[in-house]
Amino acid sequence: MSTTERKRPAPGDAGRAARNEHRAALNRETTTVRRPPKAFWTKRRRVLLFLARGGSLNRFEAVSKLHDWVLPSTVAAIQEADSIEVARRYEQVSGFMGNPVTVSRYRLTDTERLRARQKLAADMCAAGLAKDRESALRMLEAGEAA
Repeated sequence: MSTTERKRPAPGDAGRAARNEHRAALNRETTTVRRPPKAFWTKRRRVLLFLARGGSLNRFEAVSKLHDWVLPSTVAAIQEADSIEVARRYEQVSGFMGNPVTVSRYRLTDTERLRARQKLAADMCAAGLAKDRESALRMLEAGEAA
């Protein structure tokens, strides 16, 4: 049985070969792979949709209904990003071991609810989920969105 002797490259040769291969790869024409777009119905938009449909939430209900553990921060993001004023009302609910806890209940006034629907409809059109605002508004009212 014959043994073949493998020749090890010189230490500098391995680095040069890798650099040359990398340069060649950069010079070849390649197709760019784009990341898929983020999901349209982000947490902020889901909360805004819930409020735009006439719902009201406190931070504990948001966990069970919308899986939002930080509702006050989400409401602040809605106000900042969408310029929609969210109304608050303090209420007491039972917390740990039945002790009363004061929380805010968030809702939209009628005018802000209309503005929220218009904003969501415009976002849906921009994302290609609806062809025009009227169809987007119909989808929002019929519950077909989200």
